[in-house]
Amino acid sequence: MQSQASDASDVDTAWSRTVNEPATYLRDALRALAITEMDLPAIDRQLEATLNRLREPTTAATREAYAILCAAIHSVSPRRLRVAHHAHTNRLKLLGERIRGTTLLVPGLTIHQAKGREWDRVGVKLDDFERERLGVGLTVDADTDRRLYVALTRARYRTVELA
Repeated sequence: MQSQASDASDVDTAWSRTVNEPATYLRDALRALAITEMDLPAIDRQLEATLNRLREPTTAATREAYAILCAAIHSVSPRRLRVAHHAHTNRLKLLGERIRGTTLLVPGLTIHQAKGREWDRVGVKLDDFERERLGVGLTVDADTDRRLYVALTRARYRTVELA
């Protein structure tokens, strides 16, 4: 869990700097790692170094990025991350692909995270039950219908169903 939180912190740092949007999971990652927002300036250079190492598409660079990240967290948190494991470094490898632009980044949010926010275009993935509910009409009494309503009304101009 702590390794996932550290990866989330890196992802959110990269995301907020890349698209100028609030970092969705940053607060959760900081809480899990026992780091305060006031600690972030102290490790900013190490986080930048982590992201810079991930620009190189090698296993060695990914492992080095994980080591830098572990040292950064160790410097401001009582939490200790595990020894590098492919489950942790694989998430960093995927982040590196996104940073290098070798994969298409499509931000995803849960319905709860999207509540109260809007975008010009929104894509939703519906299951058979949700399509059926739309066919007969949504009601305010059903929790599933209210969640579906929130998901489908986040777009300013267009909502599309993703295959």
